[in-house]
This record gives sequence, C-alpha cells and structure tokens, in this order.
Amino acid sequence: MDETKVSFLDYVYIWLKWRRLIIWMVSVTSILAVVISFILPKKYLASTTILPPKNESSLGLNTSMDALTSGLNILGLGESEELDTYLAILLSRRVRETVVRTYELQAYFEKETMDEALKSLDSSIDIEITKENSLMLSVVHKDRLKAAEIANFFVAELDRINKSLNNDQARSNRMFIERRLSETRKHLAQAEETMRAYQEENSTLGISDENRAALLAGAELEARVMGLEVQRDVLRKSFGSSHPLISQMQSEIDASKNRLVDLPEIGLDIARLLREVEIQTTLLTFLLPQYEQAKIKEVKDTPTLQIVDPAVPPQIKYSPKRLFIVLGAFFSSLLIGMIISLNLESIHQARMEKTPRGRRIEQILLELRSLSTRKPR
Repeated sequence: MDETKVSFLDYVYIWLKWRRLIIWMVSVTSILAVVISFILPKKYLASTTILPPKNESSLGLNTSMDALTSGLNILGLGESEELDTYLAILLSRRVRETVVRTYELQAYFEKETMDEALKSLDSSIDIEITKENSLMLSVVHKDRLKAAEIANFFVAELDRINKSLNNDQARSNRMFIERRLSETRKHLAQAEETMRAYQEENSTLGISDENRAALLAGAELEARVMGLEVQRDVLRKSFGSSHPLISQMQSEIDASKNRLVDLPEIGLDIARLLREVEIQTTLLTFLLPQYEQAKIKEVKDTPTLQIVDPAVPPQIKYSPKRLFIVLGAFFSSLLIGMIISLNLESIHQARMEKTPRGRRIEQILLELRSLSTRKPR
C-alpha cells in the first residue's frame, strides 16, 4: 500500500481486514466493563442546601448604619462573606476530623491514618456556592441513610461552631462597649460634679435659652460623633479595617465632624461645663441599649443557618453509572482496536515490501524467536 496516497477507503479496507481483532477487543472489553460495573458497590449521594441568616441590626446600630449594612447585602457582599465563612468552617480539619470519628470513616475507607481518611472524605464530599448565594453540600456513601446523616451532621457542626464563634465575637464586643460605658459614666459623674461645684462657687443658675439650644445641638452632634467612633471600632474588630463598611462609617464620622466645626462657640465656663455634661449624657444614652443588645447576643442560642433542604436518604444510586462505563469501554476499545489494526497493517506491508523498516522488523522477530528457542544453560 502506497502510504503517500492513502484514502478513507483504504482505512475502511484495513479495518474490515482486521475486523476479527477489532471485534474480539471490543467484545472482551465490553464484557469486562459489564462485569466490573456490576461488581462495583453502589453509592448514594445526599445533598443539603443552606442560606445565611437574615440580616439583623448588629449591636443596635443606628438607622444610617442599618442602611449601609442592607446596601451591602443588596450588593451580595454580606451574604458572600457569610458563605465564605461557612465554607471555611466546613473544610476545616476540626469539622472533618469530627465527622470521621463520629461515623468511623477511617475504617470505612480502610485507611491507616487520619490524614489518609481525610483525603478520602474530601473526595466523597462536594461543597458548592451557587449563583443564588446558597451553599450546597453533597455527600457520597455506600449506605443511603449514612449519606444523609453525614450531610446533616456537617450542617449541625457548622451551626454549632458558627454559633460559638458569633458568641465569642459578641462577648468581645460586649466587653469593649462595657469599657466605654464605664468610662462614660465616670466622665459624666466628673462633669456633673465639676458643674455643681462651679455653680455653688459662682452662685449662677445657668445660661440663656438661646445659648442652651446651641449648646444642646453641639453636644448632641459631638456625642453622635463619639457614638459613631464606637460603632466603627466595634465593626473594625468584627470585619477588619479593609471592610467597605468601615470606610463608609469613617466618611459619616468626617462629615459629622465638619458640621461640628461650623457650630458657634460660646465662651462661657458654665457653657463648656454644661456642654460636657450633655455630651456624656447623650453618649451614655446611646451606649446603654448597645450594651444590652451585646449581652443578649452573647448568650444567644438560636440557629445561625437557614436550612432550605435538609438531606434525605436518596432513592436512586449515584454510582456506578453502568451505561456510561459500558459505552465508554465499548468506544475506547473500538478506537484502540482501529489504531492497532492500522499499525499491524503498516507492519505487514513493510515486511511484504521488504522496506528498510520491514527488514528491521524481521530482524527483531528473528531475535525474539531465538530468545524463545534458546535453551537455558
């Protein structure tokens, strides 16, 4: 056969010529695939879907702060960060080891060490964040009941650890606000005592209504700035300095400080003393509800997840997919057989035409025959 002028019909001729070899390879491979597909144990997949909890007002933040938080959730930033946290917890060694020990998966996977069992567990689970901002966790196991149990146990562990982390964070925030509250009470008591002593010493009853109104406006605005700074520090402890919510909070603080600079100054000692009392009183009023909410959140024991679909025992096996195994083996063996037949025909033609390649092949065959007939010493 002239290799420089090969057409498709030449290939068809070769495949027909070597059809017995191709049919034999396809038949044997397909039969083995069928046998293997029935020998492989059945496995089942159970899935559960969860959502982050609905947005709550954190630590009594004011209306503007709630608006900023809601805005981030609308953009998907808040939910995305919550789901990333869930993903990190689920993939943590702490959770995975708990699952392995609880369901004796080291024996199930027939592994000698925990690290090997964890790798096998990783190959048996799939965690996906969907485009709808939900988290789907799937578990594959030979036992359909165990598959659902393990998936639900993952979610229970996620909720338990997430709840613990939230409570720890709430405790830290409560202690921070508690210190500020103690300092504010101390400063308020000092300011009230200083003003009382000043009034007794100077026999004065107060200031005019007009000046009092200006003082109250300035005191409220300054207390608002201090309250916003407390909120900013709490959020920085929770989310870190790089969070977009922190920069928006800082912008609001700067804008309030600019308004504070524009207020008229009243150059009276009693005015300054009254203003300090009003500032500390307003700040105390602002911090008290935050402190109470922080204490409530510290001991909060409600679920931190929204379980959309709990895992249920699957009715249909997940694997082995016998049809795909058999079809894959059939077409793979067919392709390999066709390639082998082309190579065998090429070797046959080279030997028949006694080309340099054919002579080399003859020499190789002679050497192989001599090796097979050579008697051992």
